[in-house]
Amino acid sequence: MSSYVFQSAVATRAGLHPTDLHGISWLSFRPQGATASELGSELGLTSGATTTAIDRLVSLSFVERTEDLDDRRRVRVRLRQDGVAVLAQEYGLIDRGVDVVLANLSTNEAATVARFLKALRNVPAAEHNDQSM
Repeated sequence: MSSYVFQSAVATRAGLHPTDLHGISWLSFRPQGATASELGSELGLTSGATTTAIDRLVSLSFVERTEDLDDRRRVRVRLRQDGVAVLAQEYGLIDRGVDVVLANLSTNEAATVARFLKALRNVPAAEHNDQSM
């Protein structure tokens, strides 16, 4: 949950939807890019929604459409480095903000936050164990 909130905050600050950020993250592991259908499949989007997402990411300069070298009929979607730099900046701003908040906590408050975050890590496992009974 806290990871989703963090990712949503980064996406919002960058003018993106969390699904866009997921797509950018997924594309970051594919230097040759991906086809629209591969990206849509990863994101669980219809072909129309995939086209809309790609159009949005292109207009915001996060990705570019390139020719597929193996099949000229296909187009690949690749990350643009300037878009990646924008995200790195957004992550950095949020990281620094978190550092400021943590620095202003007392020792007891920080310990409480740490216990809470550790307890959150066990929530999915506990939920899974309850369902298997």
